[in-house]
Amino acid sequence: HTHPVRRSSVQQRQAAAPDLSAQVAVAAYKNTDTTVYRNADGMRVDDGRYTRFKQDMRGILGEDRVVDDPVRTFAFGVDASFYRLNPQVVVRVKDENEVVDTLSVARRHQTPITFRAAGTSLSGQAITDSVLMKISHNGKAWRKHKIADGGRSITLEPGLIGGEVNRLLTAYAKKHKTETQYKIGPDPASIDSCMIGGIVANNSSGMCCGVKQNTYHTLQDMRVVLVDGTILDTADAASRAAFHESHAALLEGVASLASRVQADAPLMELIHKKYSIKNTTGYSINALADFPPTDPIEILKRLMIGSEGTLGFVSRVTYQTVPDHRHKASAFIVFPDIGDACDATTVLRNETSVDAVEIFDRRSLKLCAEMEPMARLCPEIATLPVDGEGAALLIECRGESEEALHAAIGDVCGALGGTGIPFTSAAGFTPEAFRHDPKDSGVFWDARKGLIPIVGGAREPGSSMLL
Repeated sequence: HTHPVRRSSVQQRQAAAPDLSAQVAVAAYKNTDTTVYRNADGMRVDDGRYTRFKQDMRGILGEDRVVDDPVRTFAFGVDASFYRLNPQVVVRVKDENEVVDTLSVARRHQTPITFRAAGTSLSGQAITDSVLMKISHNGKAWRKHKIADGGRSITLEPGLIGGEVNRLLTAYAKKHKTETQYKIGPDPASIDSCMIGGIVANNSSGMCCGVKQNTYHTLQDMRVVLVDGTILDTADAASRAAFHESHAALLEGVASLASRVQADAPLMELIHKKYSIKNTTGYSINALADFPPTDPIEILKRLMIGSEGTLGFVSRVTYQTVPDHRHKASAFIVFPDIGDACDATTVLRNETSVDAVEIFDRRSLKLCAEMEPMARLCPEIATLPVDGEGAALLIECRGESEEALHAAIGDVCGALGGTGIPFTSAAGFTPEAFRHDPKDSGVFWDARKGLIPIVGGAREPGSSMLL
């Protein structure tokens, strides 16, 4: 069938979508024809379901974008993690309509689906031994964007790379000569290779954004495809109204959960405590505590963040951007042991508004000492006892002006200077410890970005790396 026909079918599904009730979306795969499968091994055995799935998908996408040969499925069996699961078939989709059609075929044949954008996560959530849906982001597919409100918001499709988005915002600021330059809040170490789809699906935070500027806290709106093919666009009042009508039972269930959570004071306290620190384990249940039960779509929208594709496919997202201050400085302070570094971190957290603090343990410092730029800027790391302790803090301060930056640095030095915490760095807790040259501070942050693969690559043969 042609694209206009497909769009018509999508519109019909939006207008008359089946009720999800209280079911969890990813568990809602139901057989919609007369075929009976054996349901062996959690729907991962080809008892005919995958053969029929591939036949149907080739009728929609053609041969080239339905991959099942052993060589290429083997290649798709890994992401950036340490794990392997070879998919039965890889489906490469180019637009939202194809996502809807693929989910429809998957429901018909009871074949679980895993989504993948760039596949840069280290935890293995973008691999599967069932159906892998890969966004085909070549050319213009999945790469549309729109900057609005002077750069304060940006609407994105999932195939754009995070660092690329920040460069688009930088170019916008230069072109329009805006007073403030903006960036997206999340800044994962893999920002120059990970995509927006994965950043949203994993609620990626990163080295500097903490918990205040991650996707959960900087999301404005999203467009999401549910497992039943319904499309919810939270920026569209008509879409929200239609969803209230078609999925009333689901929203009532979400509102009921939020009411129960918010009526339980000890549970609320526990949730707030857990999500005051970086926490991307499980679903974003803090949404049940943070938003009123009277607005279940807002809760559902936040539940999608970090759900790793198990509740829906996010086809578009709008971020509220954050200021990207041009005035920055970083310090790499070495301590005799990790306890001293942790004590200093506690002081910085409680007594300053420092923008970023990252800790390096002794093993990390041993590897940093082998990097010429790091050894040049921080000769102390080479003098640490070979078999002794040692740790370091990478600290960054930012300001909208030079005066604000110097004030922030002064706060950090003042807070640490009176603690008596021992240090190894020659400059100690003084402003001279901070590097203002972007090339120098870039050396520090490049070391931090590469820390996990560097440490993993240096581990003893046969040993495992736990993340």
